[in-house]
Amino acid sequence: MERAWRTQRLFRVLMQAMANPGRPVGVEPLETESLLEGICETLFDHEVHFAAVGCGVDEKALAAVRMITGCSRVALPEADYIIVAGGSSGGLLAGARVGTLEYPDRGATVLYPVASLQMPGRVKLNFTGPGIRSESEISLAGIELEELELIQRLNRVFPLGVDAVFFDSVSVLAIPRSAEMNIVSEN
Repeated sequence: MERAWRTQRLFRVLMQAMANPGRPVGVEPLETESLLEGICETLFDHEVHFAAVGCGVDEKALAAVRMITGCSRVALPEADYIIVAGGSSGGLLAGARVGTLEYPDRGATVLYPVASLQMPGRVKLNFTGPGIRSESEISLAGIELEELELIQRLNRVFPLGVDAVFFDSVSVLAIPRSAEMNIVSEN
Protein backbone atom coordinates (compact mmCIF):
# COMPACT_ATOMS: atom_id res chain seq x y z
CA MET A 1 0.00 0.00 0.00
CA GLU A 2 2.88 2.39 0.74
CA ARG A 3 4.06 2.18 -2.88
CA ALA A 4 0.58 3.13 -4.17
CA TRP A 5 0.47 6.23 -1.95
CA ARG A 6 3.99 7.22 -2.99
CA THR A 7 3.25 6.91 -6.71
CA GLN A 8 -0.01 8.85 -6.34
CA ARG A 9 1.82 11.70 -4.57
CA LEU A 10 4.57 11.72 -7.20
CA PHE A 11 2.02 11.71 -10.02
CA ARG A 12 0.39 14.83 -8.55
CA VAL A 13 3.81 16.51 -8.29
CA LEU A 14 4.61 15.64 -11.91
CA MET A 15 1.26 16.98 -13.13
CA GLN A 16 1.72 20.17 -11.13
CA ALA A 17 5.20 20.62 -12.65
CA MET A 18 3.85 20.08 -16.19
CA ALA A 19 1.03 22.57 -15.56
CA ASN A 20 3.54 25.18 -14.31
CA PRO A 21 6.48 25.02 -16.75
CA GLY A 22 9.83 26.16 -15.43
CA ARG A 23 8.71 26.30 -11.80
CA PRO A 24 10.23 23.78 -9.36
CA VAL A 25 7.71 21.75 -7.37
CA GLY A 26 8.81 20.26 -4.03
CA VAL A 27 8.74 16.52 -3.38
CA GLU A 28 8.39 14.84 -0.01
CA PRO A 29 11.51 12.82 0.80
CA LEU A 30 11.32 9.18 -0.29
CA GLU A 31 12.27 6.66 2.36
CA THR A 32 13.15 3.61 0.31
CA GLU A 33 14.31 4.68 -3.15
CA SER A 34 15.79 7.42 -5.28
CA LEU A 35 13.52 9.97 -6.93
CA LEU A 36 14.50 8.45 -10.30
CA GLU A 37 13.11 5.09 -9.20
CA GLY A 38 10.00 6.72 -7.75
CA ILE A 39 9.27 8.70 -10.92
CA CYS A 40 9.85 5.65 -13.12
CA GLU A 41 7.58 3.51 -10.94
CA THR A 42 4.94 6.24 -11.19
CA LEU A 43 5.07 6.60 -14.98
CA PHE A 44 6.09 3.16 -16.24
CA ASP A 45 4.07 -0.01 -16.66
CA HIS A 46 4.28 -3.17 -18.77
CA GLU A 47 3.34 -1.25 -21.95
CA VAL A 48 6.08 1.38 -21.57
CA HIS A 49 9.35 1.34 -23.50
CA PHE A 50 12.31 3.30 -22.18
CA ALA A 51 15.92 4.04 -23.07
CA ALA A 52 18.76 5.24 -20.85
CA VAL A 53 21.74 7.23 -22.11
CA GLY A 54 24.46 9.44 -20.70
CA CYS A 55 27.31 9.14 -18.26
CA GLY A 56 26.51 7.39 -15.00
CA VAL A 57 23.26 5.57 -15.76
CA ASP A 58 22.15 3.80 -12.55
CA GLU A 59 21.73 0.26 -13.92
CA LYS A 60 20.80 -1.15 -10.50
CA ALA A 61 17.92 1.33 -10.14
CA LEU A 62 16.74 0.62 -13.70
CA ALA A 63 16.80 -3.14 -13.07
CA ALA A 64 14.63 -2.62 -9.98
CA VAL A 65 12.19 -0.45 -11.97
CA ARG A 66 11.98 -3.06 -14.75
CA MET A 67 11.26 -5.79 -12.20
CA ILE A 68 8.53 -3.79 -10.42
CA THR A 69 6.81 -2.29 -13.49
CA GLY A 70 7.42 -4.84 -16.23
CA CYS A 71 8.54 -2.10 -18.65
CA SER A 72 10.89 -2.82 -21.56
CA ARG A 73 14.25 -1.27 -22.35
CA VAL A 74 14.58 -0.42 -26.06
CA ALA A 75 16.73 1.62 -28.44
CA LEU A 76 16.27 5.38 -28.07
CA PRO A 77 14.20 5.96 -31.26
CA GLU A 78 11.49 3.56 -29.97
CA ALA A 79 11.39 4.87 -26.40
CA ASP A 80 8.35 6.44 -24.75
CA TYR A 81 10.63 7.68 -21.96
CA ILE A 82 14.32 8.53 -22.15
CA ILE A 83 16.48 8.77 -19.04
CA VAL A 84 19.48 11.04 -19.59
CA ALA A 85 22.13 10.68 -16.89
CA GLY A 86 24.98 13.11 -16.37
CA GLY A 87 23.27 16.11 -17.97
CA SER A 88 23.88 15.16 -21.58
CA SER A 89 22.75 12.57 -24.09
CA GLY A 90 25.82 13.31 -26.21
CA GLY A 91 23.53 14.37 -29.05
CA LEU A 92 21.58 11.09 -29.02
CA LEU A 93 18.40 12.90 -28.04
CA ALA A 94 18.18 14.09 -31.65
CA GLY A 95 16.87 10.59 -32.45
CA ALA A 96 13.98 10.81 -29.95
CA ARG A 97 10.37 10.44 -31.04
CA VAL A 98 8.64 13.81 -31.48
CA GLY A 99 5.22 12.46 -32.43
CA THR A 100 3.31 13.18 -35.63
CA LEU A 101 0.74 15.82 -36.49
CA GLU A 102 -1.95 13.13 -36.14
CA TYR A 103 -0.51 11.83 -32.84
CA PRO A 104 1.66 14.52 -31.22
CA ASP A 105 1.28 12.76 -27.86
CA ARG A 106 3.61 10.04 -29.13
CA GLY A 107 6.60 12.30 -28.56
CA ALA A 108 8.98 11.03 -25.89
CA THR A 109 9.27 12.29 -22.34
CA VAL A 110 12.87 12.88 -21.28
CA LEU A 111 13.86 12.46 -17.62
CA TYR A 112 16.94 14.31 -16.36
CA PRO A 113 18.23 13.49 -12.87
CA VAL A 114 20.39 16.50 -11.92
CA ALA A 115 22.50 17.36 -8.89
CA SER A 116 20.41 20.37 -7.90
CA LEU A 117 17.57 22.54 -9.17
CA GLN A 118 18.14 25.00 -6.32
CA MET A 119 21.67 26.25 -6.89
CA PRO A 120 22.48 28.73 -9.65
CA GLY A 121 23.48 27.08 -12.88
CA ARG A 122 25.59 28.19 -15.76
CA VAL A 123 22.60 28.42 -18.11
CA LYS A 124 19.62 30.74 -17.63
CA LEU A 125 16.37 30.01 -19.42
CA ASN A 126 13.10 31.83 -19.76
CA PHE A 127 9.72 30.48 -20.76
CA THR A 128 6.48 31.67 -22.28
CA GLY A 129 3.36 29.73 -23.17
CA PRO A 130 0.46 27.84 -21.58
CA GLY A 131 0.63 27.62 -17.79
CA ILE A 132 3.01 30.57 -17.51
CA ARG A 133 1.29 33.73 -16.23
CA SER A 134 4.16 35.98 -17.15
CA GLU A 135 7.58 35.28 -18.56
CA SER A 136 9.40 32.94 -16.17
CA GLU A 137 13.17 32.59 -15.78
CA ILE A 138 15.18 29.79 -14.17
CA SER A 139 18.79 28.72 -13.86
CA LEU A 140 19.75 25.04 -14.27
CA ALA A 141 22.85 23.39 -12.80
CA GLY A 142 24.18 20.05 -14.04
CA ILE A 143 22.81 20.18 -17.57
CA GLU A 144 24.84 20.84 -20.70
CA LEU A 145 24.00 23.87 -22.84
CA GLU A 146 24.05 21.67 -25.96
CA GLU A 147 21.37 19.43 -24.42
CA LEU A 148 19.07 22.40 -23.81
CA GLU A 149 19.66 23.64 -27.35
CA LEU A 150 18.72 20.16 -28.60
CA ILE A 151 15.46 20.21 -26.62
CA GLN A 152 14.78 23.67 -28.05
CA ARG A 153 15.30 22.37 -31.62
CA LEU A 154 13.12 19.29 -31.07
CA ASN A 155 10.30 21.49 -29.77
CA ARG A 156 10.50 24.12 -32.50
CA VAL A 157 7.37 22.93 -34.38
CA PHE A 158 4.52 22.66 -31.87
CA PRO A 159 2.66 20.32 -31.24
CA LEU A 160 5.61 18.07 -32.12
CA GLY A 161 8.46 17.65 -29.66
CA VAL A 162 9.50 16.15 -26.36
CA ASP A 163 8.52 16.87 -22.79
CA ALA A 164 11.48 17.32 -20.42
CA VAL A 165 11.41 16.65 -16.68
CA PHE A 166 14.37 17.69 -14.52
CA PHE A 167 14.63 16.55 -10.89
CA ASP A 168 16.99 16.45 -7.95
CA SER A 169 16.36 14.74 -4.61
CA VAL A 170 13.80 17.33 -3.42
CA SER A 171 12.09 18.92 -6.43
CA VAL A 172 10.81 18.45 -9.97
CA LEU A 173 10.78 20.96 -12.84
CA ALA A 174 9.07 20.31 -16.18
CA ILE A 175 9.41 21.86 -19.60
CA PRO A 176 6.52 20.54 -21.71
CA ARG A 177 6.71 20.81 -25.49
CA SER A 178 4.00 23.49 -25.32
CA ALA A 179 6.30 25.91 -23.47
CA GLU A 180 8.56 28.12 -25.53
CA MET A 181 12.03 27.90 -24.00
CA ASN A 182 14.63 30.56 -24.71
CA ILE A 183 18.25 30.43 -23.62
CA VAL A 184 18.89 33.81 -22.00
CA SER A 185 22.58 33.50 -21.14
CA GLU A 186 25.39 31.16 -20.36
CA ASN A 187 27.40 32.12 -17.27
